[in-house]
Amino acid sequence: MRKVAVAGVGACLGLMWIGCATVSTHSSVQQGKSTGRSLTPYVTYESVNQHEDEAAEQSQREPIGNQIQFTSSPLSGQFLDEGCLTPGKSVAPLPVWMPELGVVATRYLKSCMSSAHAVRGVDPHTPWVAMGFPCTAGEGKIEVAGHYWGPKIVGFDLGNDCKMLKLMPVQLQEHMPRLLGLQADARVAAHVPFGVQYWEIPEYRDAKVGSIVELRTPRAKKVLWRDFLEGQDIQVNLYGRENAFNSPNVYSVRARLRKTTERSFALMVDEVKKLDRQQEQQVLLRCEKMTTHKKCAQVFDR
Repeated sequence: MRKVAVAGVGACLGLMWIGCATVSTHSSVQQGKSTGRSLTPYVTYESVNQHEDEAAEQSQREPIGNQIQFTSSPLSGQFLDEGCLTPGKSVAPLPVWMPELGVVATRYLKSCMSSAHAVRGVDPHTPWVAMGFPCTAGEGKIEVAGHYWGPKIVGFDLGNDCKMLKLMPVQLQEHMPRLLGLQADARVAAHVPFGVQYWEIPEYRDAKVGSIVELRTPRAKKVLWRDFLEGQDIQVNLYGRENAFNSPNVYSVRARLRKTTERSFALMVDEVKKLDRQQEQQVLLRCEKMTTHKKCAQVFDR
């Protein structure tokens, strides 16, 4: 069986493992609504189903003695492999936030069984999934109800049709496999958007379930809207999942709304974290306290 050289993972060399204490600045990418509506990713090299089918075919060709079945695995078979990578040691544990590229690596699509440690690992050539963010291309729509200078409501739409910052495939392919600890031929299978399901404006009472950030309270309309028109960013906390099938992880995104024209804005992403169950419950309690919406529990329902 072939031996594979394992690429080293630089400790926070422009890369942040989500869960690290500090995170770098800027960037982001496009999105889809959290309504489950289907979205065509900006970059799609190979489908997830295709890789699962290929793994199943390989499983059928292998001698039965080499197959180790795992009912919890998305793949049909696992195989002992000397080159199998161990998460947290030879390969980066997911999710991984890459501020310079504005994406989060969320999933490895091909697993294996390490012959050295007898544990489930990651194939060094596995395809992987990247998650970007909506409205980072600077074309987010501002919706104003009432007079522009004295509005009743101001909305910033972070829905599916809001474009992500366009990244060339070569950028992801050149940097991410090395930083994740994968081989250079490990391709990004899909570039999917982050789906906003709940949002809050820090230090204000404005919060709501959905993907449209709204200034509704008198203080927010008077202070935040005036400052926004003068060129100051609006701080927002966003909560949701990647807009893809079977995405259990809930993410917290600290970001800013930046004015680009009189009627458009850009989302500037500063920090991305995966929430654990306790943190999810804390956000759920805030959601139920700050809004009258009865769908808070559905946002955090697994």
